[in-house]
Amino acid sequence: MVNADRVVELGLGERLDPGTVTAEELRAAVDRVASDPSVRTALDRVREVVRGSGGAARGADGTRRGLRRAGSARVPDNRTGSSRRAAAVVRRGAVRRSRIGGMTRIEVRPARAAEFAAVAGLRWRWVAEHDGAPGAGREEFVREFARWARENATTHPCLVLVDGEGVIGMGFLAVTARVPAPGALSRVCGDVQCVYVVPEARDGGLGGVLVEALLSLAAELGLERVTVHSSGRAVPLYRRHGFAPSPHLLQALPDRFPAG
Repeated sequence: MVNADRVVELGLGERLDPGTVTAEELRAAVDRVASDPSVRTALDRVREVVRGSGGAARGADGTRRGLRRAGSARVPDNRTGSSRRAAAVVRRGAVRRSRIGGMTRIEVRPARAAEFAAVAGLRWRWVAEHDGAPGAGREEFVREFARWARENATTHPCLVLVDGEGVIGMGFLAVTARVPAPGALSRVCGDVQCVYVVPEARDGGLGGVLVEALLSLAAELGLERVTVHSSGRAVPLYRRHGFAPSPHLLQALPDRFPAG
């Protein structure tokens, strides 16, 4: 039920078990979805993203490209020094699997709604690593982050690394529509954000698998370019995956903004 899972992930509806659902349960679910303002908001957001990305024709082209672009990735085994071949179907919604140490299965796939709390926990850990413990408020942060991730799933799709025990890595692709140009009425760019792997799973190639999967998603969506604001430690990783400095991509920090 991949399609049903995706509907839930995007906040567009509910998933029911066709083998056990009753007429009463189905009717109640329809009523809940039809009256839920968050579903209406998600539908409006998806509608705008689809229109801004070229509509159904662009989606069909992306699907065909994804089906043609089947490949593989290598995920080194940090304990044995060997690597296992990971099947990779590079299209949105696809799952990339590998085996590390013969038994552990690692998946790279879109985050499910139920996993956003775990993703929030990774974000909390990341901030703690770089800036020190954030202090009180973790429970509220996890709740609000999960809500934000659900509401922004169409413009900020999240991919996760999952092993047998849960989510061990994450990465977001922020998708932004650009101003149309003659001959290019649909223009979209992306920004890789919050790529993170838990410390105990690092240095085994998993960060690279995440970045590759995010770039595959960008290719499927037909993005003009993808940027990233990297930490110093991760710069070599992004360079290995095709990122390079741009002399024309500039930024202004708040202290340079004109006074109100």
